Amino acid sequence: MTKMTMEDGSCPPAVTPSEAEDYGSWTLKQKLEDLINCDPIHGIMPKHPKHKAYFEEKLEVS
Repeated sequence: MTKMTMEDGSCPPAVTPSEAEDYGSWTLKQKLEDLINCDPIHGIMPKHPKHKAYFEEKLEVS
């Protein structure tokens, strides 16, 4: 069995701040899909920071 290493491309590269997602350019469809696909009760938070902060605030109050 061969050991997989980063050199052979088996691991995804780390995301650097310069490659971070530009949430300001998201379309309405992307924003809706982000909200629809999240499940805060089970720890699946939205990716968009604004949406994530909203859910975190609401979950703290509960």
